[in-house]
Amino acid sequence: MIQEKTKNFDPKDLGDEGSEFTSTESIGFCEMIGKVASSGDYAIFSFGLICAAGFGSAMPLFCFFFGEMIDSMGGSEDDSGFESL
Repeated sequence: MIQEKTKNFDPKDLGDEGSEFTSTESIGFCEMIGKVASSGDYAIFSFGLICAAGFGSAMPLFCFFFGEMIDSMGGSEDDSGFESL
C-alpha cells in the first residue's frame, strides 16, 4: 500500500513558488529577530545588554580599585610596611 501511494511522488512538486521556505537567500540576525520581536522583546534585550556590560566591567574595576588600595598600604616612609597596618 505504501509503495502504491509513493510511486508517483516527486519532491519537486511539493514546493510552492511563493513560499518563504523555498528561497535560498540568507538574511541577517537583526532581520531574523525583527520579524517576530515585539517592543517588549526589544526592551528585555536592551536591558540584558546593559546588564551584561555592567557584569563584564565589574571584574576589571574591582581589580583596579583593590590594586590601588593594596599599593597605598605598601607605601611607607621607611619601607617596612608594618606601620601602615
